[in-house]
Parts: sequence; structure tokens; C-alpha cells
Amino acid sequence: MPRYHGPPAATWLHHNPSAAVTGTIRDRIGNYYDGDFNAIELTSEYRFTARVTASLGWTRQDIDLPQDAFIANLVLVKTTIAFTNLARMSLLAPCRHRPARAGNQST
Repeated sequence: MPRYHGPPAATWLHHNPSAAVTGTIRDRIGNYYDGDFNAIELTSEYRFTARVTASLGWTRQDIDLPQDAFIANLVLVKTTIAFTNLARMSLLAPCRHRPARAGNQST
């Protein structure tokens, strides 16, 4: 049965989290089942008021398995409105794009 081979290596670059507009870049590299995994993630967060925030993110995952390889692009849009300290509403709108399969890349 295929397994993960230890935790992936990751690098993060954060902008000032107390600012009204922040950004994060993250790169992850590791083993995925019996193949390789590489992902890059870009996220920006916006604080319009103390009760209204939004974030926009993009992730590109490149998976290379012995049987096949594929790339997935994910876009995530999230808005949160806090009505009180205990009541809030979040709207999450994910979008996934997966190009045609790359095929086995071994030569």
C-alpha cells in the first residue's frame, strides 16, 4: 500500500500579520505516495474593518506518480463578517482547474 514518506519540506514568507493587507508565500516539496509532490501557494488577506475580512489565494500542486502525473490549480476566495464576538458568517468560494493529464514523465 502506498504511503507518505515523512513530512514535506516547506518554506514560508509572511508579511506583517497586524497590517490591514498581508501576504504569504509558501512552497512545499516532498514525497507523495510513491511519487513526488511540489506545491506553491500565494495568499493575500485584507482587513476592511474590525468585523469584515477577506482573503484570496492560489495554489499550484504538481504531482508526479510512477503511474501518472498531474497538475492542479486551486483558487480560494473567502469573506468573513463578524456580527458579534460569537456570531460570524463566512463565504468560501473554491475554484479548481486541472489541466489535461501530463502523462508519465519518466524517460
